[in-house]
Amino acid sequence: MKSTLCRVFAILLLWTTVACTDRVANKVDPIQVPPGGFLYRGYDESGREAVTGWLLFSSETGESVTGTWELQQVGAPGNIGPQIGRGSFEGSRGDQGTVGVNLNPDRFDDNVFLSGRLQGDVYSGRWSHSGFEGVLRDGTFDARRQ
Repeated sequence: MKSTLCRVFAILLLWTTVACTDRVANKVDPIQVPPGGFLYRGYDESGREAVTGWLLFSSETGESVTGTWELQQVGAPGNIGPQIGRGSFEGSRGDQGTVGVNLNPDRFDDNVFLSGRLQGDVYSGRWSHSGFEGVLRDGTFDARRQ
């Protein structure tokens, strides 16, 4: 009886430790979107949310766009490319509201590109992590002006 009780206690202790550790590892700090910024959510190839944060377009002159971003990973680690952290982006406008953005314009390889449509307060489309070999990973994103 005593050994059975000890085993049950040990299993419960182990289960509680694993459950709490998983919650802490997947916790995401609250996002502070700057005024005029877009709340960004990126989804992996299977449709699970993988990245959250913000984009702020600071200049939209002619066809060129520039701005800043801050993104953090959501959930379990995955290969989503260098879209974690913060930085500056560059991009261009196309026909019918299309906007392409390079989150890593200072790199020749290992870039994350956003390609989508900016309509009013919503920017949505596809992201791709690309290298010399071509597209390594991709998914979808949506961003809403706050």
